[in-house]
Amino acid sequence: MPKMNLQITAKCNYNCIHCFNAVDNAPLLSEMSFEQIVALLDEAQACGISAFTVTGGEPMAHKRFMDIVREIYKRDMFIDELNTNGFFIKQETLDEFKKIGCFPLMKISFDGIGYHDWMRGRAGAEKDALRAIQLCIDNGFRVMIQYNINKKNEPTVPESLDMLDKMGVDRIRLICTTPAPRWEQNAAGQSYTTEEYFNASMKIFEHYIKAPHNATLTVWQVGDVYPKRHAFSLAPVKANTQNYRDTLPLCKGVRGMIAVGANGQAYPCLQMSGWMDEHGWDLGNVFRDGLKKTLQEGNFLDCVYEHVLQNIICRCYLR
Repeated sequence: MPKMNLQITAKCNYNCIHCFNAVDNAPLLSEMSFEQIVALLDEAQACGISAFTVTGGEPMAHKRFMDIVREIYKRDMFIDELNTNGFFIKQETLDEFKKIGCFPLMKISFDGIGYHDWMRGRAGAEKDALRAIQLCIDNGFRVMIQYNINKKNEPTVPESLDMLDKMGVDRIRLICTTPAPRWEQNAAGQSYTTEEYFNASMKIFEHYIKAPHNATLTVWQVGDVYPKRHAFSLAPVKANTQNYRDTLPLCKGVRGMIAVGANGQAYPCLQMSGWMDEHGWDLGNVFRDGLKKTLQEGNFLDCVYEHVLQNIICRCYLR
């Protein structure tokens, strides 16, 4: 696997009511030490991993965040994507990125005009996210918006998409809010069924296609709109746990990227981490087993390459 989704810390300065890393509303406190991260980077390099999605929690809340960035680039590896809520993005941060030669896709969370603060559990989160988005764009960094959609915030999606597109973001990715344990506890009844999610997606596509836009729009597991190319593609959701085929429209990312939690646990995808922890799934731990063994033997590969993964996805996302 050439990529790693690396959760350097589960700690966060926000208290998102839909956090998929959490089993309940208790604050997450796990965090990799700088020494653990350096050792893991050496293992990753030896295993042929070259690219990282750095994530959290809020990854920039790690006290050694910039040192971690430097360690990645010292090994001729690179950060492909940075998942962040944007709070810690300042001009000095971006200037330091440029010095290092670090130009990741800045994946900044935004959950809709008037709803972002509610979902992030912090007053002012919407203002900070929009500030960070504009600052990154002004400094030449590509920005991808990570946008949760659900029954509650659906009414403001068209207006929010128009605003984000005018700001100059590169791509907007919508995903139905994962029915993780914390979301179900805090917003029961606001999750989509598969059919509701598909129907909402069609309405969003209709709005986006009818008006001029520039940003690529991706709706997870449904399709993409490429305004600059006047093109689109569709991949209808198919929740079939009985007849597994490689061609089913499931997430392909898990077959090219291992996700490692701040506690060292290996996951096919961090969006499944809270659910898997709640249900006692153990696919290996890089601190206990080592990265090479986790990648080459046992439960992790069984999950990623066999029908087990599809069953988990269907139970976790599409119930």
